[in-house]
Amino acid sequence: MRKIRQGNDFTFVWAVNRNGVPEDFGRATDIRLALRSRYGTIVINNHRMQNGVITIDFTPPFFYRETFDNILQYLNRSILM
Repeated sequence: MRKIRQGNDFTFVWAVNRNGVPEDFGRATDIRLALRSRYGTIVINNHRMQNGVITIDFTPPFFYRETFDNILQYLNRSILM
């Protein structure tokens, strides 16, 4: 497996679907995206969300981490009604 080091920045694109349809984040509130590793959890604030796709740019502040779990939490008002 290739190691990620400073200068090896990369972009992670995550397609989120609900019942096979891209998730609509237009009415989502309380959005929280975080990365968890054995060292702890960090909240990601520099992500982009569009058409059910979340894009995260991994840059040097993340490189001391090892294996990541992506955690996405949000409320979707259209589902609650």
